[in-house]
Amino acid sequence: MNLLNLKKHLKDLKEKIRYHSYKYYTVDNPELSDFEFDNLMIELKKIEEDNPNLITADSPTQIVGHLPLNSFKKVSHDFKMDSLQDVFSYDEIYAFDKRVREIVDNPTYIIEPKIDGLSVSIKYKRGQYFFAATRGDGFTGEDVTLNLATIKNFPKKINSSLEEINIRGEVFISEESFIDLNKDMSAKGKPIFKNKRNAAAGSLRQKDPNITKNRNLSVCIFNLQNDIENISDHHSSLDFLKSLGFLVSSYFMIGENISKSVKIIEDIYMNRKMYPFDIDGVVIKVDNFDIRKVLGKTNKFPKWAVAYKYPAEEKTTKLLDIELNVGRTGAITPTAIFDSIDLAGSSVRRAVLHNQDFIDLHMINIGDILVIRKAGDIIPEVVRNINKNDNKDIYKIPMICPECGYTCIKEDVLIKCVNEFCKGIFKKSLIHFVSRDGMNISGFGEGLIDKLVSLDLVKDLSDIYYLTDDQLLSIPNIEEKSCFNIRESIEKSKTQDLYRFLFSLGISHVGLNASKIICKKFNNIDMFYTIKEDDILEIDGIGTIIAKSFVDYFTCEKNINIVNKIKLAGVKFIQAKEDRLGLFTGISFAVTGKLFGYTRKEIFNVIENLGGECKTTISSKTNYLLTGDTTGSKLKKAQKLGVSIIDEAQFNDMINNKNK
Repeated sequence: MNLLNLKKHLKDLKEKIRYHSYKYYTVDNPELSDFEFDNLMIELKKIEEDNPNLITADSPTQIVGHLPLNSFKKVSHDFKMDSLQDVFSYDEIYAFDKRVREIVDNPTYIIEPKIDGLSVSIKYKRGQYFFAATRGDGFTGEDVTLNLATIKNFPKKINSSLEEINIRGEVFISEESFIDLNKDMSAKGKPIFKNKRNAAAGSLRQKDPNITKNRNLSVCIFNLQNDIENISDHHSSLDFLKSLGFLVSSYFMIGENISKSVKIIEDIYMNRKMYPFDIDGVVIKVDNFDIRKVLGKTNKFPKWAVAYKYPAEEKTTKLLDIELNVGRTGAITPTAIFDSIDLAGSSVRRAVLHNQDFIDLHMINIGDILVIRKAGDIIPEVVRNINKNDNKDIYKIPMICPECGYTCIKEDVLIKCVNEFCKGIFKKSLIHFVSRDGMNISGFGEGLIDKLVSLDLVKDLSDIYYLTDDQLLSIPNIEEKSCFNIRESIEKSKTQDLYRFLFSLGISHVGLNASKIICKKFNNIDMFYTIKEDDILEIDGIGTIIAKSFVDYFTCEKNINIVNKIKLAGVKFIQAKEDRLGLFTGISFAVTGKLFGYTRKEIFNVIENLGGECKTTISSKTNYLLTGDTTGSKLKKAQKLGVSIIDEAQFNDMINNKNK
């Protein structure tokens, strides 16, 4: 490679590493595996070692200060970081008080705003800051000692000779700092954070502590974890912590009885905008520590406290338009477009309207005034229509596909386009095909896919693997660098897990989990063409609908041709090796309720990587039901069938025993 080409390659390589570093560290949404990213860094280091004159100050290998951590070390908490039982009504608060008064007379309560941030445990030894970790599952968290030390309002030394002080706090970002951070992100051309909690959590969990340092985070201490002589109640512990220089939850109030406590809860709600942090409710705690010990705890929650969650914030806005989108199954989904509103920490101007039945129920039409909230403080939804009137017109979804103009059909509550040549359906199929859980081809955003389909450069899924440089460079705004990155990403996807390829095809009802289960039994793609429905039905966890969809797909000549073209393009499919299985081989799990240390997707990955099988329903063949908060019908069914029931701590013990 001549010097000019080497410089160009080096520049592209560094930009690629910076991009993937950002995706991993800043937005917690990596597009490459750790192995792939490490290989990029190895290549960069090798080039710079061979050509030291090409090393620049902004190279990813030249980091000033703390080097990015390779990973966050898992650490055990000295004191379990309990979660609290959530309650959603005043009746539940009074019921909590009744349970407390059955054991103790005249309890005094502390009421605190519940900070919406990231919980951490912190340890000091003889006045020196020693250690910090995220909450994790309550038993085990991630070591963030270096990162927390960069927070400006957090003291590294306190005036205490005590051997050890253990405290608990919440990391948050103020409104002003959040605005400044998003301005900075926007100026750098990076995606802005959607809300303050995500900004705080993402900023603390940076592998480079220097990034955390520049995010202007704060930490508020709300709990003393270990016993300190002469401190017998919660409000005294907060006074003690404040005297040591900590920012403490100074907004707490004392409720002499539950009626006064409820009044305080209402006052906090009315004044919630005055706090320097976002709150999503209040915590009601018994003040006296000795009484807390008498009350004790369940396996999941302390009996001396509950968290009251405020109702989701609602805002009214005018419906400006109804946008119709066609999905990869052909279903037409209506979306409300309205005047922008600030809701639960982010700007919102769209909410799904589901289907015609939903529109009819709420008598919705353009120009109406709608009440919007965020379901679970995440997904915007229409609550009601203030303009509801029995005599007014109601919006009707046209029976014409908005993408291709083909006449639609009604299938149950859905209106669907059934045109097999609909470009709208095909675009969504392509988005699914290149997605991270599918073929994982980065660089294919909706804009590029729209251009590829509109220009007839891609007419079926296989065409992605036959794109030429000339074709890509003919697309507006695609330059040589972008072309190179796209081609490289396509090439990398040519070695792919078989189950990901099966999922990427978008076969109706065949999701990621079903794809994994099927590919464990049939681990060669050539077997797919001869599989019968009865063969699929022999697999535990696969029903008739999935079996029929699978067989229908692989007996269709058009689909067979597409798969064969993909194979001819050099795409190779690999199957998970049996030695990756191990601990949970032959064991099936179902999961119910909210887990603390894992998202639903993460827990499924842990189980499956250890050879286990994830079930969406409970049967007598299920080995374990893993339970979190707010469990439902699965728990009752598991009890009835005699399925072993475990909580998150027991699950982690199973893994730790294996590691030992």
